[in-house]
Amino acid sequence: MIITDIFMPEEGGLEVIRTVKKTTPEAKIIAISGFDLRQEVDVLELAKKYGADETFQKPVHAQILSETINLLLSN
Repeated sequence: MIITDIFMPEEGGLEVIRTVKKTTPEAKIIAISGFDLRQEVDVLELAKKYGADETFQKPVHAQILSETINLLLSN
């Protein structure tokens, strides 16, 4: 299970998703972003295209995140 932010200082979350899916395709990935979704590029939709199993807009509610983690790990 990988939980990654889309925008990080060293390596972007999209690159993390792409690398993980290439090396460990069965890995479950949740991508999170605080990026304004009203912009031209929907980075969370892009994260799904790169292989994220689920995406969330910040702030993420702990209960929903926990339920999603349990769901993904049970499949």
